[in-house]
Amino acid sequence: MPEAGWNAAQLLQRADPSVTAREAQRLQAEDSSAGLSRALEDRLFDPDPETRSLAISSIPGSSDSRSGELLPSILEDACPDIVVTAAEALVALRAPHACDTLSECLASRPELAGPLALALAKLEESGAEDLLIDRLGEADPAVRIAVLRALGASGTQRCRSDLLGFLECGEPAVEAEALSAIVRLHERAPQAIAASDLPPGFPERAVRSLAASRDRSWNRTLISLLAWLKPKDAPSLLLPLLDDPDRAVRSRAREAFGLVAASAEDPALQAIVEAADRAPSAAAAALDRVAVAREESSLAACLGLTAHEDPLVRERAVALAGRSGGPGAAEAALSLAEDPVGHVRAQAAEALGLLRWKDAGPALESLLSDTYPDVRQAALAALRAIRVHEIDAAGLFDRARDGATRAAALRACDPRRAGSLVPAAVADPDVEVRLAAAMSLNEGEVWLECAAALLADEDPRVRAHALRARLRASAALGLAPLEPLLRDPDAGVRQTLASGLERAEGVERSAWLRRLLFDPSAGVGRAAARALARHRDRDAAGALLEAASTAALPVRAQAIEALGALGDPESLPRLRAVARGGDPALREIAAEAARRVEAARP
Repeated sequence: MPEAGWNAAQLLQRADPSVTAREAQRLQAEDSSAGLSRALEDRLFDPDPETRSLAISSIPGSSDSRSGELLPSILEDACPDIVVTAAEALVALRAPHACDTLSECLASRPELAGPLALALAKLEESGAEDLLIDRLGEADPAVRIAVLRALGASGTQRCRSDLLGFLECGEPAVEAEALSAIVRLHERAPQAIAASDLPPGFPERAVRSLAASRDRSWNRTLISLLAWLKPKDAPSLLLPLLDDPDRAVRSRAREAFGLVAASAEDPALQAIVEAADRAPSAAAAALDRVAVAREESSLAACLGLTAHEDPLVRERAVALAGRSGGPGAAEAALSLAEDPVGHVRAQAAEALGLLRWKDAGPALESLLSDTYPDVRQAALAALRAIRVHEIDAAGLFDRARDGATRAAALRACDPRRAGSLVPAAVADPDVEVRLAAAMSLNEGEVWLECAAALLADEDPRVRAHALRARLRASAALGLAPLEPLLRDPDAGVRQTLASGLERAEGVERSAWLRRLLFDPSAGVGRAAARALARHRDRDAAGALLEAASTAALPVRAQAIEALGALGDPESLPRLRAVARGGDPALREIAAEAARRVEAARP
């Protein structure tokens, strides 16, 4: 017997199972030998319940199927935990006649109806649901509740009429469980059951009862029922749950509120207004779930909330106003551009950008000097969206109080018409200003000779953005001045060079890419491999074949993919060799690359 299996068998025979059980289970996972199976079988009826439980739970991992044949008899064990463990083992093994065995045990052990019914449902066999339905006639309410819960977890349309039959059975606990099962069935299969199938007046009574209940376990049923039936008071009933301490309840309630608000936005907004003072965080969460306010009354309610005393409500209200548009939305957003809370100002700027209101230009320009970076960024994006507004970049730059404001002014202007701003920014002592100049050139796809100093800046971020701008601007500028960047100390700059060379022109390009292919940084090598494949240089296949054999593993993987993209037939022998006996991590990649090359052959 292998040593691991022998040790597990020995541990099972120790006198103190509380000490040895976990170690035996670990060893059993390492070895499923026949000797260990016999040791397990010997302990299935051990006097100590813990040892029996360990032996039973280990059966599904055993190589000997004979132990599983003893599970039905173990279902008669006096210890409830042993019975449940045996039932779970039957499910894991998908043992023959497991449905019938569990159903019989369910009839004889009503005190274990819950776990046994769920085990029966987990089998997901065609007869399991019918066996569960048969048990709905049990006299014990606890058994019926357990079976209803199991049908709610896995039932199909076959159990629809049986579930509906319990909605008015006169037993509140059974009725509530049947309703929960129906709601869960509808969630899984909306076509299986319709609201019209419910007894007349029952939905209203059920909603009132669930909403008044102090039992938090029914929150899920209430939320799902409101999302399904969408009664008039659904928004007001869901709102308190949007701020529930339970994260799962909050998440489901917010999703349901969005569904309800989509078909009844006016009641949803009115409910939010009513809740805003007593529960501002819930009201803010509800505003997030309203997609847009189209109706005049709902838009008016939204605009009114932009003046609420709680900043979170103001922030979400102005966001909704920006999404909605309509009369008064731009003015409301503009009024919040000077709000004392930074998040509100940022959201107001974003809303003005969505609305594209040209009169908001001066206010947005003033936000470029805001103390909060997210406000400046939102104002910058809004100004770019309002194309009709002419930005006075020089004036912004002159009025700037610090480097962050000068940087925002540069990002807002067109570098082609910036005049002396770019030369001044290139020599600015603040690195954020120099970075803004490089980013502005990159975004505008323009290059100015005065910006050449940025390629040697001390900050690698500046060098990377300047390099990207230089490579994108014009092929006529040539690559020779960029040669020092091949040896840049920052891998990110070298990776930017490798990626940018894909679109660049120049006699140096191929040689540089082959050099970068074997860069110490894997990221640089992978970028060079992608660039070689996409540009299809004459010597690309040879360089990639060399990299596929000698480079670091991540670069080899990318080189193999690049060879597949190139489609050069000369790479097929190497690709097939790697697919047959190369590094296991590369075999499938090489096989796919070989298939691509073969498919590309004439």
